[in-house]
Amino acid sequence: MIKSICHFYCKLRGWQVINKTPKELKLAVVIGYPHTSNWDFPTAMFAIEDQKLDYAKFAIKKEWLKPPFGWILRSLGAIGIDRSKNKSISSTKILAELFKGKKKLHLMIAPEGTRSKREKWRTGFYHIAQMANVPIILFKARYDQKIIYVGEKIIYPTDFEKDMTEIMEYFKDGVGAIDSNASVDLRFNK
Repeated sequence: MIKSICHFYCKLRGWQVINKTPKELKLAVVIGYPHTSNWDFPTAMFAIEDQKLDYAKFAIKKEWLKPPFGWILRSLGAIGIDRSKNKSISSTKILAELFKGKKKLHLMIAPEGTRSKREKWRTGFYHIAQMANVPIILFKARYDQKIIYVGEKIIYPTDFEKDMTEIMEYFKDGVGAIDSNASVDLRFNK
């Protein structure tokens, strides 16, 4: 229901999705850029609904899935993560293990980790993809054009420095809702 509302709203506002992800690619980490405002969530929900990606999920703390909002978040694709049982296991490993036994999962991650400007990203998404042996699909928004690009660039993790440089090169023309908050990771911006 909420995805449908997001879809209707974005369609009404003139957004479109250009998805070049191969249909057979059902297991992947998906990183979205830029993440600059709360409007990024409905925009991502629009793209998911538009492309009928019922297997697109995102991870949040399990506490967020309690009533009254838990059912809403689950319907949007939330997967609750419980770190309290074994704190010696990293979040990266927990998220990589989500792929075990799955035939379809696009795990969506905002690598900046915040809506504020961040010139050094969290790189856990890369290590999750490596551990799970899945590719990274790049999801880029251009708020100035009202276009979301998905799968134009897909990274198969092999060489961290080289791959991160390619990711930054692809994302550097992304335009956020509050574009002054957008920044690629300057460590890899050659």
